[in-house]
Amino acid sequence: MLRHKNEPAMRYVEQQLRNLPRLRPSEKASLELRILASKERARALRYRDLPSTLRYWQQRTRMHVDNLMRPLAVPAFGGLVAAVVLFLLLAPVYPVRQVYAASFDVPTRLSTTASLKTMGSYTTVSTPVTLLVQVNSEGRVVAYQIQNGMAEMQNDAARRNIEQVLLFTVFTPATNFGKPVSALVTISVGHNNDVLVLG
Repeated sequence: MLRHKNEPAMRYVEQQLRNLPRLRPSEKASLELRILASKERARALRYRDLPSTLRYWQQRTRMHVDNLMRPLAVPAFGGLVAAVVLFLLLAPVYPVRQVYAASFDVPTRLSTTASLKTMGSYTTVSTPVTLLVQVNSEGRVVAYQIQNGMAEMQNDAARRNIEQVLLFTVFTPATNFGKPVSALVTISVGHNNDVLVLG
């Protein structure tokens, strides 16, 4: 068996090292080392697998939300309660009155209805006939519909006479924001060539 020539010296150094006093860390250093070891172990467990990682981030998010909401919840609830109490205290002070919105309406001339300007030629009808006529933007009758007096309109001569009256009757056209527009007008053609605008 081969022996190293420096073996006695090595044993001596080893013996001297064993005889050295053991250094013990202070309580503070020992506590810090234990804290570091605990944090490292917790981190290793936290990121051990995907479910552990997701669970950790879920708990962390919940904690941040709780820390954010708790300081705001009490003042918000207190403000809401104070507002309700003030409303209940002050509500009987102000009497409730019924307000009619129509009383505040201001009549405007933004739109007008058609009105009779000049009447057509003379005609006679035995029974007044009520017609719904369409007046264009130039004030001329372009179409009509019988509302009342259908029997009178069955007579060809009476119908031609009424159509002649409508052909030569001129209306002041209806307006919308000052611009002439087409409109429907209800008129009545009476006994003595009277053309009455009913609406």
